[in-house]
Amino acid sequence: MKKTRMLDYSREKAAERFWDSKAGKAIIATKRPVLMRGTFHECEHSGDMERYEDDVRKAGGRVLHSHVNYATEIGAMDFEVENETAFRKAFAQTESAGFARFFVSIGGLAS
Repeated sequence: MKKTRMLDYSREKAAERFWDSKAGKAIIATKRPVLMRGTFHECEHSGDMERYEDDVRKAGGRVLHSHVNYATEIGAMDFEVENETAFRKAFAQTESAGFARFFVSIGGLAS
């Protein structure tokens, strides 16, 4: 069986895949988390950012880094999720949803 490495850049899977020429199909070998960045407006103090971090965690995210620009009242957060669709559905139910905007990066490459 010849295996050729290929990457799947679809946002939903974020998986490394291998092509099995004998079976004629791709095999998912490793599932990697989806890297995301969120920006949050009306972030007037660190307590606001802590609330946004808690909601990201409750929705299934793992916070990597966050910071607040107090002059513009905008916070930014980098985090990982295993399933972007499930995260977005869960986060939409939180109080922070109206203050957030998300950007996706897969494998460290902006998309």
